[in-house]
Amino acid sequence: MFIAIDGPECSGKTTLIESLKWVYPDAMYIRGLGGSALGERIRAVLMSPNNNLSEETRINLCASSLISTYDELIKVNRVTKLIIVDRWIPSFYSYQDVANHSKAQEYFAQYFDYTLGKIPRPDFTFYLDAPDDTILSRLKDKRHNNNLDELDSYYISNMARINNEYRMFRSLYENDETSQTLDSSNTIKLIMTDAVKKQIDLLLLSN
Repeated sequence: MFIAIDGPECSGKTTLIESLKWVYPDAMYIRGLGGSALGERIRAVLMSPNNNLSEETRINLCASSLISTYDELIKVNRVTKLIIVDRWIPSFYSYQDVANHSKAQEYFAQYFDYTLGKIPRPDFTFYLDAPDDTILSRLKDKRHNNNLDELDSYYISNMARINNEYRMFRSLYENDETSQTLDSSNTIKLIMTDAVKKQIDLLLLSN
């Protein structure tokens, strides 16, 4: 069973995943970008400041990372294990500014499109979302504690666009039965974890 947890920075993904580790201690927990050995090297390139990569190069590297993570870690365990992945296709759609680049759209269709693309779709995706001002407030707290990384800095500079593209991607599949959006703006951790657990347990029973 392949479950993806996705959403903008500071939407609660890490908090939720850390809680799920107590609920499903035998599950595999994987980072989408950098989950595999090759993916870790690609992540280092993408996260390095001033790398001057073109949009096409960035998308191809992201695709290579996801394909590597799937082939090395998910594909061989998907039938027998519960696999929970931090970020999958929606994150890369949003960060690569696909909506505003025709070439990026071409690459997205080739690699990431759920119907045509080469990268497999999760069995279920949980989207975490919160208003922009809530996310910005959390980011400011993170900055105050000196916990920002290169990805956070990029996100702050492009927050409105990235959040809109997350929501745009979600809207493409809003009537889909393999995803659920959770409002993480003011949600108590236990309640959100319980909602995810109920859905995962139903999926495991029907699998």
